[in-house]
Amino acid sequence: MVAMGGHNGNCGLFYIVKIPIFTTQNEELYMKILLNTDYRWLYDFVHTLPSTLATLPNATVLHKGRNEIKLVTVGDYKLVIKSYRSISLFNRVIYGRLRQSKSVRAYTNAMHLLSLGIATPKPIAAIDNYSRGVLCESIFIAELSEFHPIDLETMTVQDRDSLLDALAQFLAKIHKLGVQHNDLNPANLRYRKRENGYEFELIDNNRMTFRYRALTERERLKDLRHFSCDTLPYVYLLDKYAQLTGVDKKRFATKGLLSKLFWDMRNRCRRNIKNKLIR
Repeated sequence: MVAMGGHNGNCGLFYIVKIPIFTTQNEELYMKILLNTDYRWLYDFVHTLPSTLATLPNATVLHKGRNEIKLVTVGDYKLVIKSYRSISLFNRVIYGRLRQSKSVRAYTNAMHLLSLGIATPKPIAAIDNYSRGVLCESIFIAELSEFHPIDLETMTVQDRDSLLDALAQFLAKIHKLGVQHNDLNPANLRYRKRENGYEFELIDNNRMTFRYRALTERERLKDLRHFSCDTLPYVYLLDKYAQLTGVDKKRFATKGLLSKLFWDMRNRCRRNIKNKLIR
């Protein structure tokens, strides 16, 4: 086993552990673990997780699709475990040799967000299993948070507009800090209500880009177009965002609607083509 402790401005304190699992003349299996040192006591749980994930006692499946998400209690902590399941062969090779895996990016991006003062569930570990340098399995673990997914359809107009006012401020803030999430749908923007207003957090952060400067208008619109909702609340959000950032509201709303329209059309076409290929 090779273990390294480190500190990075983006990643905080961590251990990187490389554990040989099984080696023959023709094949090498090994595991890489990125472990937050605040949770070093979870090491035994983390390094056995790939072999125990399917049979974890008292685990609750929160989502099962392209990826699988489980909720499990360990000691006094509730942990969310995300297993990235649908990884193409091409990406398995790329993640093994040229690019960080989704779990590692989810971990390091979460640490960077926290360093910027942007809320996200506290990352615990990233686990990658490899065979001859090809990624076989990728798992990300974080603490369960008290935030809730945004569901505008169940809100009154007054509550919806109040939340969108606060959301516009939050999005303007992260964009000024250079954070481009690249998947800003309501499920990945979570909130909780406080006496003095709303607080927001970001999840599903593995696609994120850090620009280290304020985003350009084009980058802002590209990020905002992922927010799926009806036209009226989307225009309201664009209007408030433009007001906060000092740009022309009509021009920004027009550009924002066109950008979202083409994005939605593109996604529908891709889904239709995919469905036809499956049939």
